[in-house]
Amino acid sequence: MIGLAGSRSRHRTIGGAAFLVALAAALGTIWLSQRDDSAPVPFRSGPQFSLEHPNPFGRPIELASADGTLGAPVVLPDLPRANRASVGSVFGESPGQPGVAPAGRQVDVVFPAVGVDVAYTTPVVYPDPAANYRGYVSEGKPGDADVINLNGTPALLIHWQGDDPASGDPGSVEFVLDGVVIAVIGWRSDAVLRSVATSIQHNAALTG
Repeated sequence: MIGLAGSRSRHRTIGGAAFLVALAAALGTIWLSQRDDSAPVPFRSGPQFSLEHPNPFGRPIELASADGTLGAPVVLPDLPRANRASVGSVFGESPGQPGVAPAGRQVDVVFPAVGVDVAYTTPVVYPDPAANYRGYVSEGKPGDADVINLNGTPALLIHWQGDDPASGDPGSVEFVLDGVVIAVIGWRSDAVLRSVATSIQHNAALTG
C-alpha cells in the first residue's frame, strides 16, 4: 500500500484492522495515502522499509507471475538502468496470506541499479486521487510533499529529505494508472523518481 513521507508514515485501510496492522509492520516508514474515506491519517512506525525486502509480508516471486499475483498488468519502466533486464528482486502479496485483506494485493519490483522499488497495489480505494493527495499534503509538514501533474495525471511527490541513503526516509511518487496504485520509492532525487514514474506511464500507453 503505498506512498511515502519525510519523517512520518501514513496508512490506509483496506478490509479492516488486520490489514492495517499488517501493512504497518510491513511498510514501516512508508506513508500510505490511500484510505477508504479519502481522508489521510498519520501512522507512525519503525524504519523497516529497505530495497532488499520492501514488503516483509511479500514473498519472493518470479517476474513472470507478477501480473497474476497483482490481478492486473505490472507495467515496468524502460530506462537505461530501470527496465525488464535490470529487475532485481520481486515480491508478491495476495489474498490468503496471514494479515492480508481479502481484496488486497501488492507486487514490489526492485531495480537495484537505480536504487528504487516500484510498488503496485490493488484495489484503488480512493475515488478521487487528487483530492486524497491534497489532503495528505495539507496535513503534512510544509515542504515534505506536493501534488504534481504527471503528464496529466495527479501524483503525490514526497521529497527525500536526506543527503545519503542512511539519512531520512525515502522519497516517492505515487499515482493511479489503469486501476493500480503505483509508487516509485527510493532514496533518490525528485527527478529520478519522476523519470521512473513517467517511463511507466509511457510504457502503459504503448502496450495499452
